Amino acid sequence: MNMLRVLNLRDHALEALEPETKTPSEEEEEEEEAVDTKSKTALEIAKELAGTSADKCEAGATANAKTYTGLVIPFEYSTTFDCGSLIQGHFAAGLSHIQESNFDPATGTYDTSSAPFDNLSASNVANIMWSKSKTASCAVTKNCQAGHNVLYCRFVESITSKDKPFTTELYEALLQRQAGSSSIELTSIATAFFCVAFLSLS
Repeated sequence: MNMLRVLNLRDHALEALEPETKTPSEEEEEEEEAVDTKSKTALEIAKELAGTSADKCEAGATANAKTYTGLVIPFEYSTTFDCGSLIQGHFAAGLSHIQESNFDPATGTYDTSSAPFDNLSASNVANIMWSKSKTASCAVTKNCQAGHNVLYCRFVESITSKDKPFTTELYEALLQRQAGSSSIELTSIATAFFCVAFLSLS
């Protein structure tokens, strides 16, 4: 994800994310609008999003970011887990969806109940590129026997429904980068390294 925040964005690059190392305090929980998001670990949230049991993982297919803000990527239980490819694929699809929706970054806010961010991939783009996020923790379920596993990343200082996800300049830089093909392979490889540093497994 860090390369998605910085690669070929020139003056509009964001700060690289750092792994979250501290458990949120009670004070932070009280200040946070969605307390559950702060009081649960990324791994606990990933498991909840996947479903009630590893035998079924029945909820994973429809997992979204409406209850727990963050990056959410379901993938079929039989699919080999490739963190970098999953994130890069969702990012590319999400940015295309946002562009096709004629989103105006000057006025549009992050609302998961309406277009374009009711689309999970588009929501993931907004979470990855939110400038106020400085740290993150990620987790993935890998033991589902059916249904869908879930990759989940929680961001400290996460985006809210009142926020505009990107500046106009950053949005245009993202579209220009996506229009080129040279950075895609590098971005995918670098994203895989990010996963090694940030990921907890179930």
